Amino acid sequence: MDFVRKEYKIARELTIASILLLANQHKRGTDIAKALGVYRNTVLFF
Repeated sequence: MDFVRKEYKIARELTIASILLLANQHKRGTDIAKALGVYRNTVLFF
Protein backbone atom coordinates (compact mmCIF):
# COMPACT_ATOMS: atom_id res chain seq x y z
CA MET A 1 0.00 0.00 0.00
CA ASP A 2 2.86 2.40 0.67
CA PHE A 3 4.04 1.90 -2.90
CA VAL A 4 0.69 3.09 -4.25
CA ARG A 5 0.72 6.17 -2.04
CA LYS A 6 4.27 6.97 -3.07
CA GLU A 7 3.43 6.66 -6.77
CA TYR A 8 0.35 8.87 -6.31
CA LYS A 9 2.43 11.50 -4.52
CA ILE A 10 5.07 11.49 -7.27
CA ALA A 11 2.41 11.82 -9.99
CA ARG A 12 0.77 14.70 -8.13
CA GLU A 13 4.09 16.50 -7.72
CA LEU A 14 4.85 16.10 -11.43
CA THR A 15 1.44 17.50 -12.33
CA ILE A 16 1.96 20.50 -10.05
CA ALA A 17 5.41 21.12 -11.50
CA SER A 18 4.03 20.93 -15.04
CA ILE A 19 1.24 23.39 -14.17
CA LEU A 20 3.73 25.84 -12.73
CA LEU A 21 6.06 25.56 -15.74
CA LEU A 22 3.25 26.18 -18.21
CA ALA A 23 1.89 29.04 -16.12
CA ASN A 24 5.35 30.58 -16.10
CA GLN A 25 5.21 30.50 -19.91
CA HIS A 26 2.03 32.61 -19.68
CA LYS A 27 -0.30 29.83 -20.84
CA ARG A 28 -3.99 30.18 -20.01
CA GLY A 29 -5.56 27.95 -17.37
CA THR A 30 -7.83 26.21 -19.85
CA ASP A 31 -4.92 25.52 -22.20
CA ILE A 32 -2.88 24.06 -19.35
CA ALA A 33 -5.77 21.86 -18.28
CA LYS A 34 -6.22 20.51 -21.81
CA ALA A 35 -2.49 19.90 -22.29
CA LEU A 36 -2.14 17.97 -19.03
CA GLY A 37 -5.51 16.24 -19.05
CA VAL A 38 -6.62 17.70 -15.73
CA TYR A 39 -9.64 19.71 -14.67
CA ARG A 40 -9.51 23.48 -15.00
CA ASN A 41 -10.15 23.85 -11.26
CA THR A 42 -6.96 21.88 -10.58
CA VAL A 43 -4.98 24.42 -12.59
CA LEU A 44 -6.70 27.41 -10.99
CA PHE A 45 -5.92 26.06 -7.54
CA PHE A 46 -2.21 26.54 -8.15
